Amino acid sequence: MENSEGKKICKKYKIDIDEMNEEEFIDLTRTIISRFNTPLTSIVAYMSLMMEGQYGKPSSEIEKALNKVKISAQKLIDFRYEAMNIVELYYKKKNDAEIFKKSSEKPKVFIFLGDIFLREIYSQRFIKNGFDALVFSNYDNVINNVVSVNPDIIMMDILVKGDINGYKAMEILKNNEKTKNTPLIVLSNLGEKEDIEKALRLGAEKYLIMAQYTPKEVIKIFKNYLIKTGKFGKKEL
Repeated sequence: MENSEGKKICKKYKIDIDEMNEEEFIDLTRTIISRFNTPLTSIVAYMSLMMEGQYGKPSSEIEKALNKVKISAQKLIDFRYEAMNIVELYYKKKNDAEIFKKSSEKPKVFIFLGDIFLREIYSQRFIKNGFDALVFSNYDNVINNVVSVNPDIIMMDILVKGDINGYKAMEILKNNEKTKNTPLIVLSNLGEKEDIEKALRLGAEKYLIMAQYTPKEVIKIFKNYLIKTGKFGKKEL
């Protein structure tokens, strides 16, 4: 049975579902899921304020109703979180499988980024620019991961989920004989002087403030660094 409502929505947003490949479909799904976050978080916040009496003391019946709305919105936020983790798991599985199928001649980059969307953007950009790319959401088992694949270069975020932040991960990598020579380039939203100086002191080759570079510019910096070290062609970009 034809979904006429779905066709109307596709037309509204200029989506050509017939020409869409798997990657484009998942990108669209991820974007739709992400749009739940801001309105739902706002609903929960306003419900909390109303229940606390910020806009006048609600009656007990209204307070119960507000609490039900708040709980429902929170459940949707939790659903969004679970859905995003499923997408992340899919991409990690896909990348884990593909990296060993690719030519060993390609330079390998590890991508440690806290944001799922940025991980996907950069992994795809690196792959399209001649790299093998493997993404991580945290620094758990960082030594084992790096030693097992021996990447040519590592992109590091400072703030990620887990017990180990970027600074600690740099310290761990630079103090291990098997990983100390792997070049590290930081890509972070943190832009204070002390943040940059600390990363460079711990052994980062470069510190890139995320807001100051496009993904294209970041890829160029990584590629040129490897070109200079003889691991990516001869001509600098």
